[in-house]
Amino acid sequence: MFRDPSLIKSFSPLFVFLLRRQKKILNIFNFLKGQTKTIMLKIITVSVFAAIILSCNSKDKSNKGAEAQLLRLNYLYDSAILIHDTGFLKRVYADDFVYTNPEGKLLNKAEQIISITVSEMKWDAGKSEDVKVKIYNDIAVMTGAFRASGTYRGNPISIHERYTAVWKQKDTTWQMIAEQGNIIAGSMDLSNPQ
Repeated sequence: MFRDPSLIKSFSPLFVFLLRRQKKILNIFNFLKGQTKTIMLKIITVSVFAAIILSCNSKDKSNKGAEAQLLRLNYLYDSAILIHDTGFLKRVYADDFVYTNPEGKLLNKAEQIISITVSEMKWDAGKSEDVKVKIYNDIAVMTGAFRASGTYRGNPISIHERYTAVWKQKDTTWQMIAEQGNIIAGSMDLSNPQ
């Protein structure tokens, strides 16, 4: 029908041009259609990789925020230990908290708070150092060292211990669920023990 010369004369010159070159035009469209598929695949691939990278970055940022929060809590925890702040300790220890002391004795939350409250150690200074935090979803494992000095039964004392603490995220904050402290051999100096 479109090859009838009498009909071609009635169409606009552009349409005539397109009809005469329809095979070439179809080839160009088929080429572009193939290119479009290739371009679309490239766009999808780049988009998927970008989404993966962005989700990793947001998780890293989230972990950095959680790590900063845990380091701040650890700093406050050190201070609470030094001044026997049982109010803070009651909040930071989870209900099922367990502490393994340097002698290997297990203490639950209440026992650990009592142990700190009645301790004859009076700290002048102390702080954590070399603290590292690994976060696994809502659980964090913290390792570090703690150095402190003060008096025990009126005698000067200094300690250096390594510790591991396990924290669990609860709502918008973290609570300690377990801790173990180990005195570094030869680091405890108890001058004039009685």
